[in-house]
Amino acid sequence: MAIQYIIYIASAYLLSFILCYMIYRLPREKNVIKYEAVCDECNEKVSFWRFIPLFGYIFARGKYGVCGHKMSISRLLVPILAMGLAAWTVFTVKDCENAKEMYRILVLLFSLTMLVVIFTDFETFIIPDTCHVIVIILAILAMIFKFTDVLWGILGGVIFFVSFYVIAFIAIKKTGNKDALGGGDIKLMGVCGLFLGASRCLLGLLIGSFSAFLIEGFLLLTKIKKERGVAFGPYLAIGMMIAAFYGEAILNAYNKLLGIN
Repeated sequence: MAIQYIIYIASAYLLSFILCYMIYRLPREKNVIKYEAVCDECNEKVSFWRFIPLFGYIFARGKYGVCGHKMSISRLLVPILAMGLAAWTVFTVKDCENAKEMYRILVLLFSLTMLVVIFTDFETFIIPDTCHVIVIILAILAMIFKFTDVLWGILGGVIFFVSFYVIAFIAIKKTGNKDALGGGDIKLMGVCGLFLGASRCLLGLLIGSFSAFLIEGFLLLTKIKKERGVAFGPYLAIGMMIAAFYGEAILNAYNKLLGIN
């Protein structure tokens, strides 16, 4: 088990380099294929070591170099959170042997993708389509390895995509605000429904919505948050991660409480 922790945590640390790169470049439609060691703000060339996950941020004191521009806090937090998710995946998803090890890998990759969603939507109010594509690929693999029921996966994807599309249409008609519910949120719900299935995706939606209600309500009442819209994507992403880790356990407990076998 100790070896698995080391492998997963080390892999997540290496992947955090790509995650940080995606978080800044994808919403701004910059090239993510061609690597460039440049400041994200002014494109001045900087030393490669500043982009080393976690340690580059710490030793550079959160700055790129001569230009003095500050690095995004995501360059510090993402490696830490990615390694934490890796350790939590090994700890939580324990019944993995042979082919079932793939399920643990899929859950981790799904969680890391949600991590990108959290930071990109919070910082820019944009959920990159690349994240949606990654989740679709993971959903297809989950269906191939029979971790997600094909019918429930397709049903979940269609139901939540259509439902959120209708809600967004009504909200725009009623308020006239085209940003009432972003297209990224609609697509996110569709692909998460595809990966998690209808029941677990609904659970993730409830958890995310309740979290948004509590946190945003608190920030509004305390006047901590001013003149900034609500990014719903991070709350949805957190809800979906919880559903991926604990969805089956929560639903089984709920069914047992109701006396449903």
